Amino acid sequence: MSRKKEAEAQLSEADTSQVQNLVSHYKQIAEDLHTSTNRAEAEEAIGVLSALAESGQIAFLKMLAKTNDSAAADVALAINALSPHKEARKEA
Repeated sequence: MSRKKEAEAQLSEADTSQVQNLVSHYKQIAEDLHTSTNRAEAEEAIGVLSALAESGQIAFLKMLAKTNDSAAADVALAINALSPHKEARKEA
């Protein structure tokens, strides 16, 4: 099984609901990113995403990818630049 499929399989029901909740609020995260003036503020804006396990971040990005919106692209770019998880950065 590939690493990505293993990560999806390890996502619990609670994590899945948390990821779905975060996806529903991605526009607020993007707005926080737009108003940030430095790296620390940008990291704080995606802090709730950084707190997710790597598998949760990947699941978030997969759900976010289904959204055709510049705000979603901004959030994905921030994850790519600021996430501590290598696989999540690669997915972004």
